[in-house]
Amino acid sequence: MMNRQERLPAKNLVHLDHQATEKNKERKSRRVILDLIIDRIMKLQPSLDKTKAITLARKIDSILYQGAPSFQTYADELTFDERLTKIATRIVIATRRRTSAQNFAEGRRKLLRKKVGDIMYKEIMNLAKEIAEIRETNDIWTAVIQKNESCSCHTASELMPPA
Repeated sequence: MMNRQERLPAKNLVHLDHQATEKNKERKSRRVILDLIIDRIMKLQPSLDKTKAITLARKIDSILYQGAPSFQTYADELTFDERLTKIATRIVIATRRRTSAQNFAEGRRKLLRKKVGDIMYKEIMNLAKEIAEIRETNDIWTAVIQKNESCSCHTASELMPPA
């Protein structure tokens, strides 16, 4: 940390001022682009809640920003609509796939419940949860063991808690 007596040279201050100005321009540009995205969403889905539209717009903006090789590419008005359409299409497809998979899984659960009955279904679901927890614990232990094997000479039995 710089004390009060230490001062940056004037050329460094100019550089910092230039950086601040550039960041401020970027922030304003991003705000304009975010507003454009919100407007497009609201035109396509006028019944959509404004807060949901803003959340979706922020996600889209983040994808646009992170996917651009430079700020100029991100802010390019000539390719904006095309990039926006591609991202929106990817989001819709992913949502449909997820919904389809969820519907399929729900159908399988209903079929299982119908075939085995409520009591047996609950037991099966409890066992499935236990298996998932065991797998998760096993994955954690595997990672710990692999890490320790690469950095020291601990054995797996030394790392395991007492039974």
